[in-house]
Amino acid sequence: MELEEYMRTQLAERYRCFILCGAGLTGKTDRIKKAVKAMGGKYVDVLKQFTDEPPSKAIDSIRPEQFFGLFKLENDKIKK
Repeated sequence: MELEEYMRTQLAERYRCFILCGAGLTGKTDRIKKAVKAMGGKYVDVLKQFTDEPPSKAIDSIRPEQFFGLFKLENDKIKK
């Protein structure tokens, strides 16, 4: 299934989000940004959240409530 087709099927789901992961330097970020823009969606850069954190904060130490809080914050921005 192509990425854009998968994204269209997700629009019919209750929770309309997904996470794209894979090997580094394979073009994931550029591809998803283009697809999201074409579909009128919102790209959320989770890694950017950590660039503002102290260096001692490891990316793999995020708790689920922090992760979902990030999406709630982004969703609230969209609604304004």
